Amino acid sequence: MKPLVCGAWALLILLICCGCSDRSEAVPESGSASASLPALSASSQLTIGADGADPSEGANPSETGAAGTVLPDDAFYEAVLCAYGAEWHTDESGARYLQERVAAPYSWEPWTGAEAIPPAHFASWFRGYLDGQGVDGETMAERYASPFGEGTGWFFPEAEFERTIQHYFAVDTDHLRSDPLVYSADEGGYRMLGGGVGDLAKITLDRVEAEGDLCHLHLSLSYFSFPDPVSRVLTIELRPDGSYRFVRYTAP
Repeated sequence: MKPLVCGAWALLILLICCGCSDRSEAVPESGSASASLPALSASSQLTIGADGADPSEGANPSETGAAGTVLPDDAFYEAVLCAYGAEWHTDESGARYLQERVAAPYSWEPWTGAEAIPPAHFASWFRGYLDGQGVDGETMAERYASPFGEGTGWFFPEAEFERTIQHYFAVDTDHLRSDPLVYSADEGGYRMLGGGVGDLAKITLDRVEAEGDLCHLHLSLSYFSFPDPVSRVLTIELRPDGSYRFVRYTAP
């Protein structure tokens, strides 16, 4: 199978996405365009090893085996996984692997519409997004301190929060504001009290399938407390301007 993305695309994607270990895609300000992303044909597949290594390194992509052809835009899909809520780690042997952040979005119940996601989950996801943007503890304390007092978690201004969430998810403002324990109209923002799960999934991207402007990322999730991997499919929609959003997260 021949690669479907030219060298120029590959260079652009690598320059944009190579920092996904500590940076998610930045949400553009209103009216600005984000960098364009490659489209894949329905036959395209991508495999990333569990250690994050490129299994086709040094090989002719047309000679890659049945497990799938690794395309030059691996970094884009790695960045998508980081944006949804993963980060890179390194084990004692030096092997790299992706693991979900403490908000545990990969351990959420499967959803087919973003309005099935509770507002509290979006608040946790946004906290992880800020980590992906490299926001440090000092900035967090200055910018997102809760107006409800010490020990009451973080507080996210509604304009920034809603712009970011609605960039990545097709969800309306009414749903985001529907939980009074999360949204405060008086203070104009969203509360996040913390929390998360202890057993965080390690994530392996098995392959990518394309369907028009949709890309289906087939994942295997490995948990310490479960003997067998859990299969999930994260589907993104590519927009005409080259950005993307998450449209569903399902069991295959």
